[in-house]
Formats: sequence, structure tokens, C-alpha cells
Amino acid sequence: MILFDRHHGQRGSAIVYVLFAAGLLGAVAIHVMQLSKNLDTNYRVDKKHLVYNNFVSHMRTLFENPLYCTQLLSGKNIDDSFTTAEANLLPFSGKYGNSAVNFVNGWRSPEGLILDKIVLESEATPVRTNLRRDIPSSPNLTASNAVVKIYAKEGTPSLSISKFDHLKIEIMLYYSIVGGVKTLYSCFGRFGDGALCTLSGGAYNAGAVGTNRTSCEPDLNCFISKQGFVTDPAACVTPYQSIDISVGLYQCQWCNQN
Repeated sequence: MILFDRHHGQRGSAIVYVLFAAGLLGAVAIHVMQLSKNLDTNYRVDKKHLVYNNFVSHMRTLFENPLYCTQLLSGKNIDDSFTTAEANLLPFSGKYGNSAVNFVNGWRSPEGLILDKIVLESEATPVRTNLRRDIPSSPNLTASNAVVKIYAKEGTPSLSISKFDHLKIEIMLYYSIVGGVKTLYSCFGRFGDGALCTLSGGAYNAGAVGTNRTSCEPDLNCFISKQGFVTDPAACVTPYQSIDISVGLYQCQWCNQN
């Protein structure tokens, strides 16, 4: 006759429960550790995205601003490649733990994002030719659309950079041609005041504007003052000059001196 030892059976069951609980806790611990690791990786990748997006926003602001864009690229041969170091960028105010830095080739953020290069590509067909500003001895300029391309490389942790490496900032630029070399004169956003001025027949001044003048200067056509008709020719304020259109009646016009 075989007798069942109740206490022995209970001890066996308890051991099974302990082993099961230990295994379960181990699996949970491993899962939590992996989850924590994934969260940390995702956090660093997301942080890198934020850094890059902030950089992109800053770059777009710079190249669409007539003053900054011209300071960065004036004098460049637009048919040659140039590096960020040659363009003397930026500075870029730091965010997300970054201090202010100047971006140069190979710049790496603390999050591992690497700036590879910045290139300029101008379109072959110009927007306008024989364009002159209203200044003494203005160079003969050509207006053309162009694209500033920003390239970055991923570091560690991995960042899918493919959707970023074709970042394009559309600008319009003026350049002069001397000895076959296309030298950039000025540049500004393609959809701002400078482009509108150029397309409407004016010549855009991307620098400081003189008294009583506007950034958009006359080129193909004269500008008519908002003063309307005046009876005193001295009422026309420089750069506007009085044009006699009738006996004792004048119109104030601003025409290109070239």
C-alpha cells in the first residue's frame, strides 16, 4: 500500500510556485530593462531630431534673410562648391544643452548629429538679365533661382537621416559675370520682397537702405511717388525728381540713374 505524504506534496508545490515566480520576475525584469533601453535610445534619437530641426529652422531663417544671406555668400563663385567653413557660418545659438557654436564641416552635436556639408545649386535659366541697381556704376547683374542644400550624417544612436539629406532652401540670387566667373552679389528668400521686386522689374537692395529710399529700386521702369501731382517741383523728395507733365503741374518720379 502506498501512502500519500500530504506535507511532502505541499513542499513540492511550493517549490514549483517559487520557481515560477522567480522566472516570471526575471522575465519582467528583462522586459523592463529592454524597455528602459529602448526608451533611452528613442529619447536620444528624438533629441537629435529636435537638434537637427532647430538647426534647419535657423538655417532657413538665415538664408531667407537678405542681409544674412548676402553676408554669408557674397563673393562666392556660384559654379564652385564651397564648404560651410568657407561660408563662415553661423553662429547658431545652442539649445537642448548645446552651447553656441559655429558650424563647420564635421560639426557634431552632443547628440551625435554630424553636419556634413552645405552646397549651393543655381538654375541654368536666369530669371532676369541686364539688371542694374540704382547706384553709381552698378554692375550688370543676373537674377537666378537657386537652392541651398543641407546635408547631415547620422551618428550614434542611429537616426534615419534620409528624409533630411534633401533639405532644400529656395533662394533667389544676383550675380555678376566677370571673365566668365559668376560671382554672387546678393541673395534672399525666393518668395519674399526681394523676389517680388525682381519679378516686377525692380532691382532689390539686400543691404542697408538710405533715407527716403526703399529696398526695391527702379530698374526697368520708374517709380511714381505716392505724393501724386504737385504744383511745386521742390516738393519732390530725393531720390524722386519732378517731371513737368503740364503747366504748373508736376509728378515725382524715381528712375534708375544707369
